[in-house]
Amino acid sequence: MDRSERIGVMVSGAAHLGALLWLMLGGIFFSHDVAAPVVTAEVTLMSEADFSALQAAAPRAAETAPAKPAPAPAPAPEP
Repeated sequence: MDRSERIGVMVSGAAHLGALLWLMLGGIFFSHDVAAPVVTAEVTLMSEADFSALQAAAPRAAETAPAKPAPAPAPAPEP
């Protein structure tokens, strides 16, 4: 095996060794994108009777709008 073949074998071996090490250890030294935790809420089902009872107990909105105060009169212009 002459010198150029030995250099080619060494470069190829080093590249393959580097690729194998990167595959085995590459994920250890780099940060990973971690997905945000999913926010959940506990819910329950209610019957139509329960919903009607909640609606009946809710405060009612005023049927008529409260009277608006009259705006202040504009000052008279000075001569």
